[in-house]
Amino acid sequence: MSVDKLVFLDESSINTGMTLSSHKVAGVIDLITAAGATLLYLPTYSPDLNPIELLWSNLRKRKAREKDELEHVLSDALLSISQKDILAWFTKCGYGI
Repeated sequence: MSVDKLVFLDESSINTGMTLSSHKVAGVIDLITAAGATLLYLPTYSPDLNPIELLWSNLRKRKAREKDELEHVLSDALLSISQKDILAWFTKCGYGI
């Protein structure tokens, strides 16, 4: 992968990661910083700072009674998430957007 593949990153971008080894793959940090973006790592176990936790909370509210219902329930749940929801999750986690 090269910097030109990271067209969505620029000097105004902030990329967050957790302290997992999968978030520290060799070369990825260099690519992110070469694109001019800032890389910030969240503290260990910090769900209150991670908007994805609010997504999972939203999905957990949807229940599938049978295994064959699961795909339909998850699809409906994901399609029901709006840009307004996502912005609210980031704001609740303290990110100024």
